[in-house]
Amino acid sequence: MSEKTGGKVRILHILARFPDGAVAQQCIEAISGLGADFQHEFAVAQGQSCSLPHMGEGVSARLRRDFPTLAGRPTPGKLVQLARAMAGYDLVLTYGWGAMNAVLAHRVFGTSFALPPLIHHEILLDDDEAAEFSARRNWSRRLALATAHRVIVGGQPLADAAASRWHVPHGRIAVIPRAIDPDAYGAPAPNDALPGLIKRKGELWVGTRLDGQVPDRAAHLIDAVAKLPDQWQLVLIGEPANPEVVRAMAAERDMSHRVHLAGMLGDVPAAYALFDLYADIGGPFSDPLGAVRAMASGKAILAENGSAAAALPSAPNREVLNRAAGEASLEALFDDPALCAEIGAANRALAAERLGQRAMFERYREIYLGASRRAE
Repeated sequence: MSEKTGGKVRILHILARFPDGAVAQQCIEAISGLGADFQHEFAVAQGQSCSLPHMGEGVSARLRRDFPTLAGRPTPGKLVQLARAMAGYDLVLTYGWGAMNAVLAHRVFGTSFALPPLIHHEILLDDDEAAEFSARRNWSRRLALATAHRVIVGGQPLADAAASRWHVPHGRIAVIPRAIDPDAYGAPAPNDALPGLIKRKGELWVGTRLDGQVPDRAAHLIDAVAKLPDQWQLVLIGEPANPEVVRAMAAERDMSHRVHLAGMLGDVPAAYALFDLYADIGGPFSDPLGAVRAMASGKAILAENGSAAAALPSAPNREVLNRAAGEASLEALFDDPALCAEIGAANRALAAERLGQRAMFERYREIYLGASRRAE
C-alpha cells in the first residue's frame, strides 16, 4: 500500500464507459460501500469527456486524463504504454470487453513492469451474444485472462461461460450479482404512484424491466398475458431503444389497451410494489437487476430457464420455473394466489439475506483486500 496515500489501497479502474451503463453503476455501488480505506483512480475510454459522479462520503476518487487510449489494435507499442500506465498501484480493476487491451498488456508485460494484481469484471454482456462469443473474442479473453487474479461475473451463466469458453479456472471466478437496499423495497404504494398510469381497482399487473434493444421474448410475454383474463395488465418500465416495436407488438395482438410503457421512474420501489408478478425477459448474460428488485418487493419471479434471473429466486419459486416454463408458469401462479404469496415472501427473505448491498460490499472488500495484499 502506498505511503503517499496514507496507507490506503490505491486502485486503478479501467472502463470503456463511465458513469453510464449497468457495469459502471455496479462499479459505483461497490465503491460507495468500500469505505475510506481505498483511493480510486479511473481510466475511461472516452477520456476527456468523462466526469466523475459523487460516490459517497469519504470516497477518494479522481480521473486519469493522461491514460493511453484503450481502443485499437493491441500492438506491442500500445501494450507497453498501457502496462507502464498501470504501474505504481496496489490493484488494477478492469471491466468488460472495452478494457481487454489493458488486461492483455498486464498479461504480457506484468512481470517486466512489476504490475500489481489485476481483477477483471464481466458483469453482463452486450445484447449481441454472438459477437461476444466470437472466436476472436473468446481467444482474446482466453489469452488475456490467463494471469488475472480473479474474474468477477454478474451471474452463474456468465461464470459457466468464463470457465468453458475463456478457460478461467473455477477457483478464480467469483459470482457477485447486482444488489439493492432491501429496506427500500416492500412498502405499499398508492395506485397512482407511476406517472401517467393508475392501477385501477381489480387490476393485476405483470411487470417487467426493459432497457436497450427489445428482444423477441417481449412478444412471447405479451402473448402470455393476452391469454389471462382482461384485468391482467403488462407494465414495462425502463428505456427500450425502440419502444415503437413494443407498441407494434401490442397492436398486432389487439393488446394496446393492456400493455403500458411506463418509462424511467423516479420512485422505483413504488413501481415494484404495484406489480403482482414480475416477468424477467433477459437472456443468460443480461442484467437481472429488475428481478432482484422484485424479489426484495416480495414478488414471485417468472424467468426462462438458463437466464441470469432464473438462478436468483427462492427454492419454491425455482420449483415453479422448473415444473412449467413460459406461459405455463405464468398461468400456474395466476391460478394459485396463495402459492404466489408464499413465493413472494420467500423471495423477499432471500433478497434481504443474499442480495442486499451489505453482502455485496463485504464480498468486494474481501476480494479486493485479499488481492492487494499480494502487492505489498
